[in-house]
Amino acid sequence: MPSKRKNFGNTNPRISCAKSVGIGVLCGVIVCSILLILLAVVFTKSSSPPHNLIDPIMLVCCGLGAFAGGYFSARLSKEKGALYGAASGFLMFIFIFISGLISVRGSLTELTLIRLAAMLISGTFGGIVGVNRKGKRR
Repeated sequence: MPSKRKNFGNTNPRISCAKSVGIGVLCGVIVCSILLILLAVVFTKSSSPPHNLIDPIMLVCCGLGAFAGGYFSARLSKEKGALYGAASGFLMFIFIFISGLISVRGSLTELTLIRLAAMLISGTFGGIVGVNRKGKRR
């Protein structure tokens, strides 16, 4: 019996994988950017922002963005949630890392490796949640 689930409208699995992960990365970057903008506004409005909490807050924002990216990529593909979630989290990390290298001229530090691990794990969990979420019943 053929399955009623379709791979994002394509018969080629590579194209459907690339589309779902690409859209997931885009959604994750948007979520991460919105969170960082909101926190920047909060920090500028406060009289004394907690400078020692900036790195952990950035990690949380990146993790939430990777979770959203993994979730959306798995919802679109409807299969292989952990793999697509990890792929979207990794691509988001690469995007954020390269943009950080260009803008700040930073380097690879321990915080960068922690961010990589957090984004991979969050993206994987987001993919698992996204693929296991039940759709609307008709």
